[in-house]
Amino acid sequence: MLIREANRGDAPSIAQLSAELADVLRSVGNPVGAALDAAAILDGGFGRNPAFKVLIAETGGTVVGYLLHHRSYDPDLGGRTMTVVDLYVTERSRRRGIGGALMRAAVEHCQRSGGHAVVWWVRATNRQAVAFYRRLGASVASGLLSMHLPTKRSLTSRCSRCGPRSRTDNGNRRVAARAAERRR
Repeated sequence: MLIREANRGDAPSIAQLSAELADVLRSVGNPVGAALDAAAILDGGFGRNPAFKVLIAETGGTVVGYLLHHRSYDPDLGGRTMTVVDLYVTERSRRRGIGGALMRAAVEHCQRSGGHAVVWWVRATNRQAVAFYRRLGASVASGLLSMHLPTKRSLTSRCSRCGPRSRTDNGNRRVAARAAERRR
């Protein structure tokens, strides 16, 4: 298994995995489960003003998992942090340590960048993901509500955690609020 930073050529593979993740998210109660397409990955991850980075897991030269993340900041957690938006490993590649390896790589990347914590959201009904994160030693920040204010009504009328939303026809099927869900 190889964990590495994604490059532009990985966009189609990441898009395929994102579509699989969207199906999983719908199965655990996410009313929308939006997926990133290759154009959104290229723009958001490799465009003029990248919004995120992606770590890739490969086995035998095939991309079998990804972790999408971005820098963040939280004084309560000591300052610089990393927010994991998506973590997904193909079903046939699960239970081989790939999800854990991606999360460890994210922690290492966060530490090298001067970060103090890796944070993410997970739907409580996604019991497998919750159990996975607990096995990694993650703690639950109880009493917090995940909230957001959309900045572009053309991209979203409601977030994936809140209910139906509209989309533009530009192929970008992603909004930041989708960060609520991930699964290996």
